[in-house]
Amino acid sequence: MTTALQTISVKLPAAALVQIGRRKRSAFVRQAVFNELNRQPEKPWIPQTPAGQRRAALRAAFIKRGGELLDAGGLAAEIRERRGGRA
Repeated sequence: MTTALQTISVKLPAAALVQIGRRKRSAFVRQAVFNELNRQPEKPWIPQTPAGQRRAALRAAFIKRGGELLDAGGLAAEIRERRGGRA
């Protein structure tokens, strides 16, 4: 790690601060940030079943044609619209 440190502000739950202890908080936070930054990216999800592979292929084709995936809010809006504006 580097010796050039910069102060930052972090909000943590009070219970976490009790567990970390007063004397080692800075070192704990520095180490946690360092570990997070150096974590290996997760492997991409690969469907294992034939049905999952078909769905993944359909999803990829949809995205390739310019389709946009919906988030939770967009999905709720789509369902509401298909139900005639009712939830």
